[in-house]
Amino acid sequence: MRTDTAIRLDVIAELTSDPSVRHEDIAVAVMGGVVTLAGHVDSYAQRYAGSRAVGRVRGVCAVVNDLTVKLPSLLVGPTPTSRMPPSNPCAGIANCRRAACASKSRIPG
Repeated sequence: MRTDTAIRLDVIAELTSDPSVRHEDIAVAVMGGVVTLAGHVDSYAQRYAGSRAVGRVRGVCAVVNDLTVKLPSLLVGPTPTSRMPPSNPCAGIANCRRAACASKSRIPG
């Protein structure tokens, strides 16, 4: 049976060599052949790839995947309401004569 230290070093090497896993934010702990991954990754595909990489290491009995998925801030955009046009399309036009604006007060001119 392999030692936990040897398994941990091999798991880290496997995660580092796998291009589909961003390993910089992953912590590895091993106890009795059970490998625990903790930290965060950018996608569910990376989370799954981390588990697969650990499974390829000799001596691993089980994998506990505690990786959380944090989407990059570039993917998080404005809320849909902030992209809606204003309720009055003529707002800011001083002498609008559209019927929709007839009931609104106009600046005399």
